[in-house]
Amino acid sequence: MPRAPRSTPPEPAASAASAATAASATSTAAGAPAAPATSAASVGPATAAPHGSAGRWVARRCLVSGRVQGVYYRASARERARAGGVRGHARNLPDGRVEVLAYGEAAAVQAFIEWLWVGPAAARVSAVLIEELQLETCEPPADFRTG
Repeated sequence: MPRAPRSTPPEPAASAASAATAASATSTAAGAPAAPATSAASVGPATAAPHGSAGRWVARRCLVSGRVQGVYYRASARERARAGGVRGHARNLPDGRVEVLAYGEAAAVQAFIEWLWVGPAAARVSAVLIEELQLETCEPPADFRTG
């Protein structure tokens, strides 16, 4: 189910449980309070990590708006994702947004999504729309790519 765009970046999460809870909070207008956070259990399906890795894996599709094309956003996202062990892709959309698929351990994906609000120095992010994907219905990517 798509989420409303956030008007302000999320607060940094202190733990995997709080990261999952933070991922569920959104606001709908500038300065509007965030929606009540849900429990970590209701954020997404608990799925074992592939290849015996520890942790709960999640998949998120993010649509990043603002000045995010032509500013090294996708390449910076690739570097950040690979450094954090996140798989997926970043690609430009015709409407000027960047689509980012993030797949990995819940805490790593949450930290990466928090970075999406920052981006490289020349970027100016105005919104990040986050959609939870069901792991059972999507093929896990092997790496993080741009395109």
